Amino acid sequence: MKKILVYAMAAFLVACGENKSGNKSEEQVLEVDTLAEKKEAQKHVSAERDAVIEDELIASVYDQYNKIKTALVNSDPKTAKMVAVELIKSAGPELENTGLRESLSVMGNTENIDEQRESFSAFTAVVKNMVEGKISSGTIYYDYCPMAFNGKGAYWLTNEENIQNPYFGDKMLNCGTVDAKLQ
Repeated sequence: MKKILVYAMAAFLVACGENKSGNKSEEQVLEVDTLAEKKEAQKHVSAERDAVIEDELIASVYDQYNKIKTALVNSDPKTAKMVAVELIKSAGPELENTGLRESLSVMGNTENIDEQRESFSAFTAVVKNMVEGKISSGTIYYDYCPMAFNGKGAYWLTNEENIQNPYFGDKMLNCGTVDAKLQ
């Protein structure tokens, strides 16, 4: 019985190793995504603004705000900092009394994502005050996350009804509700 088992195993191994075409076996190539490639593929992109904002300067500030929001959704502190610094530098005297520079000062000086997200909450209040009453058509959504900042909650503006939470990024991307529609 043992001899039959040994012969059967030997025949099986020979059969498995046999290459009937006579060619050398080809190596199998595996594609492996790196963590960076996976993160790149998962990046969230904000919808285009359909709201028409009457004041070009305010429209520009809102568009920069949206870039920062998208960077925070993607947990990308370098981009958030870069856009904040650009916005601080480009803010002219007409934006002097809006609180814009103050609300961006922390974000422009750190790459700590938690500090940036806290600063973003104040920045949201400033930008909301700027765009309210200036939208001639379309919609900007005012979203709320009750869990942000240990249950204190926080708001953000967005071009789309779909929730993409800048306060938690991928950890809780869809946490929040549309609180208001600015039109």
